[in-house]
Amino acid sequence: MITVGIDLSSSREGTAASVIEWKESKVVVHLPKLRCDDDQLDHLIDRADVVGIDAPFGWPKAFVEAVAGWSEISWSSENRKRLRFRATDLFVRDTLGIWPLSVSTDRIALPAMRANALLTRYRVEDRSGDAKFYEVYPAATLKSWGLPCRGSNFLIQIVETPG
Repeated sequence: MITVGIDLSSSREGTAASVIEWKESKVVVHLPKLRCDDDQLDHLIDRADVVGIDAPFGWPKAFVEAVAGWSEISWSSENRKRLRFRATDLFVRDTLGIWPLSVSTDRIALPAMRANALLTRYRVEDRSGDAKFYEVYPAATLKSWGLPCRGSNFLIQIVETPG
């Protein structure tokens, strides 16, 4: 089984991918691939059984409806909250106490647009997880494991093991 993890940026310069092969008696973790363009991502995805993408798979329903109908004349804080955050974001906030970036109003919107194009290429209809493609929240995962989830104080050490 092959798992691909993609840290999707709005451009190739900030996009990285990692591959893990789950073999009978061992797990092989490959060095991350940096500066991945869409062709490189497609090559990795085509080989993968499961793909986790660190980018939003959609926008809050209220945001989509507001943009499509654009008739709002008042932007209360409750209305702004509905337009900024998806149910997934509110679940992470309520469960773990951390706020994900807002896909509709933060810089994360550009990677979301790129993710949407990628998912469209692969004809993904179920954005909640279709058995191959999953939206992932690395900060939420780290927090749920009791690890630091903010900042860049992480040290990655690559260790070769015999055999």
